[in-house]
Amino acid sequence: MIRITIELIPFGQEDHPRRQVLGTGKIANVGGTDVLGEYIFEFHDKGGRTWKSGQIHNFPRQRFLAWDLLYRALHSAVGKRNKEE
Repeated sequence: MIRITIELIPFGQEDHPRRQVLGTGKIANVGGTDVLGEYIFEFHDKGGRTWKSGQIHNFPRQRFLAWDLLYRALHSAVGKRNKEE
């Protein structure tokens, strides 16, 4: 499983009293082959409520990085809603 945590760290100070987790996520391997992976993902808001969830099929796990897997999960969850105008 891959765990994703988004934190707000005011002024880059790790011990700042207003430091807080803004969201979390997980991506779990649920099968596939050595070459192509099958995954499920779930993203949560800062209250722990599920924000988005879904599946990733045929991910080329030997060719790409964990960042690519996260990108695909986010793209699957929200599509192109944040495209530049």
